[in-house]
Amino acid sequence: GYVGGTSQYFGLQSSLQKRFSGGATFTLSHTWAKLMDRVNFQNPQDTELEKQVADGDVTHNIGINGSYELPFGRGHKLLSSDNAVSNAIFGGWVVNGLVRLQSGMPTNFPANAEPVGGVDPIPSNQNIDQWYTPGSFRGLAALTLRRFSLRYGHLRNPPIRNFDLSAFKTFSITEQVNLQFRAELINAMNTPQWFNGPVTNPASGNFGKIAGGATSQSNLPRFVQLALKLTF
Repeated sequence: GYVGGTSQYFGLQSSLQKRFSGGATFTLSHTWAKLMDRVNFQNPQDTELEKQVADGDVTHNIGINGSYELPFGRGHKLLSSDNAVSNAIFGGWVVNGLVRLQSGMPTNFPANAEPVGGVDPIPSNQNIDQWYTPGSFRGLAALTLRRFSLRYGHLRNPPIRNFDLSAFKTFSITEQVNLQFRAELINAMNTPQWFNGPVTNPASGNFGKIAGGATSQSNLPRFVQLALKLTF
């Protein structure tokens, strides 16, 4: 039958924006949050839903956004002549950068992954070659009641560190018709991300590993989008 559930979200949002002379704008935003839920039973015969950190919990989420109107073309410091060709090529360009810094989300362990007492699951030199300590979890014996969570507040997947870059220029065709050209570089630095986390099957020889083919890159490689937008 249908089983309901509850969730609790606590958050603090803050932002800072600064406009500089010369057509530059800088925005910094930060969200601190905690998301808990009660949506599953630990065991089928339980009568109370388990309270645990939600799989979408992100402790810190920082966004840094910058925009700069390049100083070229009519009305700017450089190449400011009224030459129509020069202004059409160099003038009116705006460059935007977006940095995303996000805490890792909780690792989801399978229902049979039982933590081993006395073994710290986080190695002293945690990296993608060994994100969790081998032997820190073991397979639960059959028909054994589960008394441990599927997620733990301190066991997190790798964070997200991403940078996107875009540039656009608007061409005035008539007084009421404009054409905007936009170029976007998603994952501009071509940085691989591993936020989906490591292998969590305790029976696997790759338990706790991310690198070496154990898991796939979580994000897409750098790719470029080109677009035209006509407004009238």
